[in-house]
Amino acid sequence: MTPVQWSLAQLASLIGAKLHSTQPERIVRRMASDSRTIQTEPALFWALTTASGDGHRHLEEALERGCLAAVVSVQGWADHPVAGLDVLVVDDVWSALYLLAAAHRAAFNGTVLAITGSNGKTSVKEQLAHLMADPTVVRSPRSYNSRLGVPLSVLQFPLDASVWLVEVGVSEAGGMARFTPWLKPTHGIFTGIGDAHDEGFASRAQKLREKRSLFEGVTALVVPEDKDHEGMQSPLCSEGGGWIGPDGQRFAQAQDSQAERSNAFMALTACYMLGRVPRNFETRPCGPLRLERRPARWGGSLLIDRYALDEASVEEALGLLAQEDSQTRTAVIFDADFGRWQSAIEGWAKRYPMIQIDLAHPQDSAPGIAQSGAVLLKGHGVEAALEARLARQHDSLVEIDLDALEANLRHYRSLLPPQTRVMAMIKANAYGLGAVVLARALERHRVHYLGVAYPEEGRELREAGIRSPIMVLNPGDPSFELMLRYRLEPELFSWERLAAFAEAYGRYPEALGDVLVHIKVDSGMHRLGFEPHEGLAVAQALAKLPGVRVASVLSHFAAAEDPQQDDFSRAQWDAFSRFADDLEGELQIKVWRHMANTPAVARHPWAAGDMVRLGIGLMGASPVASDAKQLQPVVQVTTTLSQLRKVPAGQGISYGSTDSAPHERLIATLPIGYADGIPRALSNGRGQAYAKGHFMPIVGRVCMDMLMVDATNTGLRVGDRVELLGRHILLEDLAKSCGTISYEVLTGLSPRLPRLAANGL
Repeated sequence: MTPVQWSLAQLASLIGAKLHSTQPERIVRRMASDSRTIQTEPALFWALTTASGDGHRHLEEALERGCLAAVVSVQGWADHPVAGLDVLVVDDVWSALYLLAAAHRAAFNGTVLAITGSNGKTSVKEQLAHLMADPTVVRSPRSYNSRLGVPLSVLQFPLDASVWLVEVGVSEAGGMARFTPWLKPTHGIFTGIGDAHDEGFASRAQKLREKRSLFEGVTALVVPEDKDHEGMQSPLCSEGGGWIGPDGQRFAQAQDSQAERSNAFMALTACYMLGRVPRNFETRPCGPLRLERRPARWGGSLLIDRYALDEASVEEALGLLAQEDSQTRTAVIFDADFGRWQSAIEGWAKRYPMIQIDLAHPQDSAPGIAQSGAVLLKGHGVEAALEARLARQHDSLVEIDLDALEANLRHYRSLLPPQTRVMAMIKANAYGLGAVVLARALERHRVHYLGVAYPEEGRELREAGIRSPIMVLNPGDPSFELMLRYRLEPELFSWERLAAFAEAYGRYPEALGDVLVHIKVDSGMHRLGFEPHEGLAVAQALAKLPGVRVASVLSHFAAAEDPQQDDFSRAQWDAFSRFADDLEGELQIKVWRHMANTPAVARHPWAAGDMVRLGIGLMGASPVASDAKQLQPVVQVTTTLSQLRKVPAGQGISYGSTDSAPHERLIATLPIGYADGIPRALSNGRGQAYAKGHFMPIVGRVCMDMLMVDATNTGLRVGDRVELLGRHILLEDLAKSCGTISYEVLTGLSPRLPRLAANGL
């Protein structure tokens, strides 16, 4: 099929926009409404205004991340102009988006099948696409059925497709009117009415009328099996719990829930209604597509649905749980409003007597889960609750406070000029804390870049759904094609790396648009980088690579935290600036310059440049003492007291029987040691633990899996939680006690310690 594309001039004509562009024939193939997504492929950015924000505030970011142009409102553009950005100026951006979708729909002469209802829309859509097994049938991605999702889905559909499958959802009265004037489906599937979004309508009857209004004028309408009288007669005949199609095919439904049976019925009916022969019924995608099944860590199986939370979707999930091969079945519904579920649970208890159904608040740690059997977690926030519960089953735990991370980010932003961008360094799995979790948190707070050490770290982030630009500090020669494929941006620091990248770029088979690279300068650290006098030569080499764009020039301070070396830091900046000036002058472009790390942000405001690279400071530590006092601890390592014993005066502790005392002591054993990342250097009183207002010295030698502390006169009991690192034992202090740096302490925390990321720990 032919990919959808428009020129900027065509778009301006279709939506009645005033075009400001020096390249009106530039081609647009993709739409974007989130400025964080654009770097993966050049796109047209729609500056939409929503309850959560104004897209015009992110126009500069959209340009920086590679958008071709933006659709803006007259007032929004007046308030937030961005030099160098091509724009299509309209009265209202939302209206323009729907106008373009309507024009694209009007140009399509094939079948348009719309699907709406309270539940099952995505499941029916995916099953129908599977049964038709036709590459010319296109469908809305995932559950794109919202005010924004419907037009964006339609705009990606090729005009030479045979069928468009469009999923449509509304959550409030009047919402369907956004689509009915222009979507004009030829066929429809109405999955039925449930209690989802009841609060958006005056009555269930009003909601029914609202949803059914989408199907005015359709050739045929499919409804659930028990509602045949409301729509066309299904071509399926019931037999033995399954169906027989008009072509004689038999479709068995022995093991499915009632909701799944209904979804399969509607998908099969629609397939025949469109004149197609269903294929591969047995391998269709079954079950709620948002429900994830995984092995449980305690044994048995685990079903998780983080999204829909209404009676129909819960009942569907309970039906699947009832089919699990397990003697113990538990369901936990997470919702702050317990009252809404009481009558439903009474009915489910009679229908599913084999299932224990519990209610929990969203912040609870999945109470009621058995240590074996099948478990269903339903509602919002269940993943965090599950992880919290499972993590806290371990004696020792690494906790990451995301609120503290955000506070530290705000602190550093307050030290920077408003236009200076932030790159968050999350190399080495975010210093051992979990790169994906931290990247998601940092992306929510709109850091401009993420920095990793190796391409594989970047690929892991991309495959986890991270969309922010990612710079790779140390790309190896064989990895350039992987980086191009995942839109990772390499740091080029030598002639050999530059030549290898040029070769990989030249043989990469796909048209990529602009490819961004970052040029490293050795300004005096003597680790990696081009020489300061090579800026002109590097620029000339890059000029021979059409499509390669220099995003930034960077270097690294060697001793920004040391006042005795401030003159050297100034000399480094001057050398770096000479290189950047030469490169910019030769290429006739402006590139971002960044050299400041955490201590440089704190001590050298003159070195803020266009971007800074923050690492350890975000984690709550800084080599600059005055800066460290402004930070909040992000990482906490705790364990559980295993045993208490009295040790007579004069007797030593642990291997070597060292660290004796002239008095009797109460010694506490903690199940954590150097294999978990607690350095052996903390032995014999050089380190300490904290609990219940008491600092307790580590006594004897730290063992591989255990260590001992002096708990005399503390009142501690077996099972009490003890802090080894956190708000009382600061990261920098612990590092000094070990004779090392905070980076080494964090990266040394063992993977066998569970990580728990949460807010406000």
